[in-house]
Amino acid sequence: MMRFSRRASVLGIVALIGLGVLGAQTSTEAYRVQGARAISSEGARGHQTEGSIVAATSFDATSLSMRTSTGAESMSTRVPFTRSKVLRRKLRAKTSQHLTPSANWLVYHGALSGNGLRSSARPWPAQLKVAWRSNALRGQIYGEPLVDQGVIYVATEEDYLYAFDLHSGTMLWSRQLAQPVSVVGDGICGDISPYLGITSTPVIDIKRNEIFVVAATRANGFLSHHLIGVNLKTRRVELEVTLDPPYGTPGFSKVSFDGFELQRAALTIDQGEIVVSFGGNWGDCGTYHGFVEAVQAASGRHTMYVMNHGAGNQDALWMGGAAPIVDRSGALWVTSGNGSSTTVYDQSNTVLRLSPKLAVLGSFYPADFAELSRRDLDLGSGAPILLPDVGRGGSVLQVGKEGTGYLVPIDLNNRLHNGSSVAREVTRTGELCGDYGGAAVISGKDQSVVFLPCASKGLLRVDISSTGEIRPTWTQAIAGGPPIVAGGFVWSISRSLGALFQIDPANGTVVHSYALGAIANSFPTPSVSGSSLIATSAQTVTVLVPD
Repeated sequence: MMRFSRRASVLGIVALIGLGVLGAQTSTEAYRVQGARAISSEGARGHQTEGSIVAATSFDATSLSMRTSTGAESMSTRVPFTRSKVLRRKLRAKTSQHLTPSANWLVYHGALSGNGLRSSARPWPAQLKVAWRSNALRGQIYGEPLVDQGVIYVATEEDYLYAFDLHSGTMLWSRQLAQPVSVVGDGICGDISPYLGITSTPVIDIKRNEIFVVAATRANGFLSHHLIGVNLKTRRVELEVTLDPPYGTPGFSKVSFDGFELQRAALTIDQGEIVVSFGGNWGDCGTYHGFVEAVQAASGRHTMYVMNHGAGNQDALWMGGAAPIVDRSGALWVTSGNGSSTTVYDQSNTVLRLSPKLAVLGSFYPADFAELSRRDLDLGSGAPILLPDVGRGGSVLQVGKEGTGYLVPIDLNNRLHNGSSVAREVTRTGELCGDYGGAAVISGKDQSVVFLPCASKGLLRVDISSTGEIRPTWTQAIAGGPPIVAGGFVWSISRSLGALFQIDPANGTVVHSYALGAIANSFPTPSVSGSSLIATSAQTVTVLVPD
């Protein structure tokens, strides 16, 4: 049953860096689906949350520092907590005096723009120390940790939500929000195992004081996905909404729900709507459609946009676990993966700009979209990167599995140019890299700097001038997970090595590394709160701080 209630300055980063958000325009229809219902559980791995989270970033060219201010939204629960109210009150009182708006990390990569950028009063040292490490949690961790008011929130594949005190490491409470899907012997395709539950990064709505997660479970014998809102003060579940399209929705059949749809992309929030994106599982098994839903946090009513709802299927919206980007006008940006067609255009390998109500405002796709689909070279393996200071109206940089970068101009009327002829094709020779997940971006007046996550090939720094000249600067092969920038360093997790790397942004040199243990997912992403760096292994949380 559905319930609802009312409810910066990065030091020393090399010259000229940053990110902002823009706009564009056009239109199409969006499928509308209303209603909200109970919860059930399940999951798999991946191919794959009204603008109360705001991030404004300014660049001081004189001091070479970034100043960032952030505001956002909140959270809730479902099983008994593990600590008393008195203890929680004491811990909150102890830590609240040290908190500032920038100490919160409320959405994937810390901002609606997805820039992964956080300021600090002074540069961090060349080596941090481990403040604490949690015991093993129930279920594997795929999403990025979030932080609100000195509390870290982590979700797992067994549909558990955990809350830890940032400074002491005390587990304040935990709650299982649904029964996860047992993948082994249950016919669930993909590579998430042994349980499928909460895969994506949640989002916190501070206006409602509520955290939102998508939990996979079983309902009526089929895999089902439920958006659950948990109040951060009361720990009560305030909202439960079934996200799966009703049978009979164009492009979907009953079989689509039996383990072939995966909710991998992080959630974001836009003008009171929790935005949730879907795609398929690893290996493109079964028949699925990419689709995006915007759910009203207050009422649970939602709007759906289905990719290529005509002939064909696929077109996943997964973006290496990154969230849809929200620009300054409130528009959403997503990029799709490969489609089933290798002849006619089917919305595969397409950058889409959508209104908060999911009307199409603009799109771009490369001329060889069909060949990319045939070779499973998703353009949408990485998230769109908005560069407001490049060109007269700004540009969006999109890099996918193939490694080709497309710098697509946005005109002064905030329209995204359509068609491949207007895109600046950066390379066809692998000068960039196969991009997986969210990039870290710093924008300056004359130049933007992008740190691309290249998976097995590591990190790539790309400098982009205000006139659109693109110059790869360095490659660091040892890391490769979606990076963030904090304390004057770039931070990236290597899945293969089970370690977090501290990297000099100027030259790519590894300054220090920190062992985390085995990593469960392909796109592990750290987060930041004040001077605390938070990283996860498959089942533990580690917090690092300066000495």
